[in-house]
Amino acid sequence: MSRVRVILWLGLIAGLAEAALLAVARFHFGRYTHLPPDLVWMSPLASVIVFAVLGAIFLGLARLIKALRSLRATLLFLSFIAFFNALLLVSQLHQIASLVLAAGFANLAAAAAVRFPTLFDKTVRYSIVPLGIVVIVAGAALHFLRRSEETRRLAELPTASRGAPNIVFIIWDTVRSTNLSLYGYGRATTPFLDQLAARSVVFERAASPASWTLPAHASLFTGAHPHEVEADWAAPLEAGKLTLAEYYTRRGYRSGAFVGNTYYCSEESGLNRGFIKYDDFVRTDPSQIMMGSALLRMIYAKYPLRHFLRLHEEPGRKSAARINRDVIAWLDADRERPFFVFLNYFDAHAPYLPPAPYDTLFGPRARGRNPLISEERRMSAEELRIEVNAYDGAIRYLDQRLRELFTALQRRGLLENTVVVLTSDHGEHFGEHGLINHGNSLYLPVLHVPLLIHAPGRIPAGTRVSDWVSTSNLAATIAELAGQDMRAFPGESLTQYWKGERNSASTRVLSEVSQASGLPDEYPASHGDMVSVISGNYQLIRNTAGTEELFDLNADPAQLRDLRTIDSYRPLIEKLRRMSTDTASRFRPDAN
Repeated sequence: MSRVRVILWLGLIAGLAEAALLAVARFHFGRYTHLPPDLVWMSPLASVIVFAVLGAIFLGLARLIKALRSLRATLLFLSFIAFFNALLLVSQLHQIASLVLAAGFANLAAAAAVRFPTLFDKTVRYSIVPLGIVVIVAGAALHFLRRSEETRRLAELPTASRGAPNIVFIIWDTVRSTNLSLYGYGRATTPFLDQLAARSVVFERAASPASWTLPAHASLFTGAHPHEVEADWAAPLEAGKLTLAEYYTRRGYRSGAFVGNTYYCSEESGLNRGFIKYDDFVRTDPSQIMMGSALLRMIYAKYPLRHFLRLHEEPGRKSAARINRDVIAWLDADRERPFFVFLNYFDAHAPYLPPAPYDTLFGPRARGRNPLISEERRMSAEELRIEVNAYDGAIRYLDQRLRELFTALQRRGLLENTVVVLTSDHGEHFGEHGLINHGNSLYLPVLHVPLLIHAPGRIPAGTRVSDWVSTSNLAATIAELAGQDMRAFPGESLTQYWKGERNSASTRVLSEVSQASGLPDEYPASHGDMVSVISGNYQLIRNTAGTEELFDLNADPAQLRDLRTIDSYRPLIEKLRRMSTDTASRFRPDAN
């Protein structure tokens, strides 16, 4: 019996089993996998590679250790790997329990194979080629179906209105406004944005409706507040809420999305609804393919090991340069129709790893730096400073890529009839309030985001709006700027702010975050759902655990002084409570 054939066969079996289990988890139980549907071929390929490597190591050891030379020993080792790989998909099982169970199952499987060697040999010999063909055909079919679906939907598009403007909606993922020179930051992180501001409307106080990716994007696409949609830690954006992509596709626009954040912005998140083309995972990237193995994903999740091996980059992460190339190629493929395109740039998201020369633009590259940000590890002031240097370098890199995108649009004669909206889904903590990362509070570092609108002939160029606004209003704003019906989306168009039609005293800017698991106890979102409401200069932050904080954002932008206990602020607190209660029913009037 060929040991090599057995190794490859078990790799195929393990990979196909993993793909099947993940499909059941995703499509039957509605669980996130944070992986592409291409696992139908990625998992078997990754598994075969893993088994080939481990099998070669085992066979090499068997030449030195006599006890490992038997077929039973080979099957016991490889079956253990296969079962352990499958059990890793059961999130409720502790890894030690998975190891014990895998050992037991492997012992039974190896004993059965040795007991019936002829049957096992025939099974392996006659099924390995068909299994390989199944993987190849499934991968090819998935690619063909994806391309044919795009072609079909393009052919079915209605005729667009004559002169309809193009729309480019850009998200700089995880970029907070305070680190942009556009907003007065001391470092020149956004020289192109600084120049573009003279031809645009800049909102100085834009707040995201959520402090992390998926609910923020869901609000940007639908105009709904986070509590009005299902998009959350373990739930995708549901059908039923009209998205910008659906709206413009129905009006004859080519719609495409080019996404860098594949963890909570992939097709699986539901954000793809309405887009004809949705480009998320780099399916040809070797590191992405190898993440098709649960065993490798488990190893890669071990931060100390990754730091030791210097494996800091996220597998398959697309650079802004790659996204620009892809979107320009997509635009050039069809110049007859107007387009709605969404771009999610992920370069400023942790780990902050800007390419040269941006990696040392604001400070030398630190020796021994660990860019794997985790709330579980306390970071010193020096470590935080080093990460901010890298973060600022990533923002400068994004600014340069934005310049290149605008140049490409200008050369094609597209910019004059294009509405460009640039914002962020949320910001980032770098030690403020003792916090790092995002999705764990509703303080300004994670809510205050950049917002710039460039639309020649449609906006008063060089305008800066100082009122607090919510980016949840962008769906209605884009619709109005494009000459469409803004009433198709909830919220109010932000054009009111430069038309002088808005009473800023009545403004209510709402932000939310659901309780997050796995956070240290001192992180606010570890204790319950949270809501923030900003009105005028004041922000009230509430938690379903019963805590409240009140800040004067003009006098105390760093939010260091909680005004909640001062008697003179009680009427204001009651007013802000009512504002949050009207919008988020889980915060009952009697909750405090």
